[in-house]
Amino acid sequence: MLGWYTRRNQLLEEFETHIEIEMQENIEAGMSPEDARHAGMRKFGNLLLAAEDSRRIWGYVWLERMVQDIRYAVRTLRGAPAYTATLLCTLVLGLGCVTTMLAIVDSILMRPVALPHSEQLVQMYGQDGPSGTYAEQHALSYAAIDELRRSAHSFAGLSAYNSMAHPVAASDGTRIGLLTEISPDFFQTLGVSAALGRIIGPDDAKAPVVVVNHEFW
Repeated sequence: MLGWYTRRNQLLEEFETHIEIEMQENIEAGMSPEDARHAGMRKFGNLLLAAEDSRRIWGYVWLERMVQDIRYAVRTLRGAPAYTATLLCTLVLGLGCVTTMLAIVDSILMRPVALPHSEQLVQMYGQDGPSGTYAEQHALSYAAIDELRRSAHSFAGLSAYNSMAHPVAASDGTRIGLLTEISPDFFQTLGVSAALGRIIGPDDAKAPVVVVNHEFW
């Protein structure tokens, strides 16, 4: 903005110089000083209009209009404090809701699962109905899992799990907890280890072994 005003003043000074030269030539041709100046100004036209045309050519009109719009908006908001407070509260609440939703979507859908090589993990279900149509999903049977292990050579490992709500006895009584039945190679497939003790392995296929999480412990 400051650069534009400097160039505009320089442009007006240049116009004035040309008008003075034209005025001097008109005086020498026999005109009165007043008539000579009017004739020079008629020749060069409206100086402010010429400066405005130059400003459009130089490309700062959009910036000046934006500044004018901001000033007008500020003056309008200052004149209506109640409306301004309501508007700001609405914007803050709206931005807060949008930020919260984006954070939830990011944590659930965008960020990978906190497991080694999680991009290589896939989850498979059984489906009733033809492929590509809406159908109810269900857990795979043990026979289907064994068949997949024999035939699905594109997987480095294939494990099974089944989660359910189950009553759990604790020191303060019985509570409902989330119980997950897993195949012996489940933790090896995920590539995780136990924070304390050991994980379930192939030798525990028939033994009643339990792994508890930190919250339950």
